[in-house]
Amino acid sequence: MPGLSDSPGGDGGDGDMRERREPALLDASHLDRQVLGDSGLRAELLHLYATRLEQLQAKLGVAHGSERREAAHALKGASLAVGAFALARLCEGIECSEPEDAVAFERVLAATRVRVAALLGGHR
Repeated sequence: MPGLSDSPGGDGGDGDMRERREPALLDASHLDRQVLGDSGLRAELLHLYATRLEQLQAKLGVAHGSERREAAHALKGASLAVGAFALARLCEGIECSEPEDAVAFERVLAATRVRVAALLGGHR
């Protein structure tokens, strides 16, 4: 997908998600660092993330105002934990009440779900 990268370094390492570089769709090296290389823990974390992603996607689809911002904040945090920096950046925009590109959000969300499923592979 144009503009979506699986490479590390999506947030520049300094925590400023507003940088103009395209963030990683899902940075597997970040995820591996989070779980200290434990493949079982990695699969468990990805399963939890996939469940949370589904829940919050549904909530974001119907919520408005502060409820929508809270859901975006929760999804941003979960996404940052696993290295889904592209989705986290879009959630940050919703959280800050910036104008939303719904098509881009849905595209990145769907691509993130596909990437999570691919990383889970045989760990279902």
